[in-house]
Amino acid sequence: MVVMNDQILGARDVHKTDTMTVDSFKAPLFGVMGLVADNVCHFYRSGIRCHTLDSEFDISETQELPKVDIVYGYQDDDRALLDACVESGSKGVVLAGAGTAAISARLVPAVKDAIASGVAVVRVSRSSLGLVGHNVEFDDDVYGTSSGDTLNPAKARILLMLALTRFSSRASIQACFDRY
Repeated sequence: MVVMNDQILGARDVHKTDTMTVDSFKAPLFGVMGLVADNVCHFYRSGIRCHTLDSEFDISETQELPKVDIVYGYQDDDRALLDACVESGSKGVVLAGAGTAAISARLVPAVKDAIASGVAVVRVSRSSLGLVGHNVEFDDDVYGTSSGDTLNPAKARILLMLALTRFSSRASIQACFDRY
């Protein structure tokens, strides 16, 4: 949770919406979980996704999390950035695409090559809000990618790093993004 300005926000849902203002942290998709009034917390909803104590992840003995990079998609992008991530030893890549996480035709061969070399690829939107559904506007099952639900690129990166400590199959990684 994040508690600021008398609002209780779920950590999964919170976004920093401004660079400097004190009321910058908001949960625009799902709203506040509760309010603080007279130093008392009043909860009105809870998160339904797994988190903290419900998590299957235990990194207490992990020396280092797997390397996961973020690649932002743009018009006329090419494979150079994704290839560089793979060549530098990334175990996973979060592709932040336009809208519903579109992957350009020019980038698809690099995605296929990355997945063939064992790199997990997760699609998320570079937009600040919205859902990237599995097989929506890109055939995740055909290409072997996973979809990141409503997570932004930075949060998807953390979840992919954690997922890779336990799983290597695309189905198991997708299940993490469906569960968390």
